[in-house]
Amino acid sequence: MQDRSDDILIEAIQNGDHQAFATLVRKYSKYFYSICYRYTFDRMTAEDLTQQAFLKLWEFPDKFDPQKGASFKTWFTQVIINLCIDFKRKNKQKFEDIEEMDVEDTTEEISVKIHDRNLKLLLEKAISSLPASQRTAINLGFYQEIPYEEVAKIMKTTTSAVKSLIMRAKDNLRKSLKGIEL
Repeated sequence: MQDRSDDILIEAIQNGDHQAFATLVRKYSKYFYSICYRYTFDRMTAEDLTQQAFLKLWEFPDKFDPQKGASFKTWFTQVIINLCIDFKRKNKQKFEDIEEMDVEDTTEEISVKIHDRNLKLLLEKAISSLPASQRTAINLGFYQEIPYEEVAKIMKTTTSAVKSLIMRAKDNLRKSLKGIEL
């Protein structure tokens, strides 16, 4: 069953096939979790949003129509992004990923971990302050390493617009992080 194409899996899910749904979830859960995490910067929230999205797929599998031309992955990425944006809009919270220190760590190792965590939090804060279109483009095109053509389909825009959004996002991040010692 693992070798079935996404369209075949979706068709099986539309017919109530639990095994097909489990296969699709196993195939994509880490990928979609990472997108959710790039929006929320909170592990539990990202897990919850990923689960919510997959549950919606199970409840309403007919929402995906392969005849419209988009692949399942492209379509579901947009579903995930919309869910994350809605969540952020409703909650308007800042999330932090708190990393635990190992009691065996030396002072120097702890110092490096704190420095790395602080840099990560600064970058995450800077990314979260970007306009939504820039944040989406940089998360998908840079962090998820999705080809720009695919990002353009997900965002319903052109490839050149995606490139421009990513350039502006990088420029805004550079300005936002200017003067911070790396």
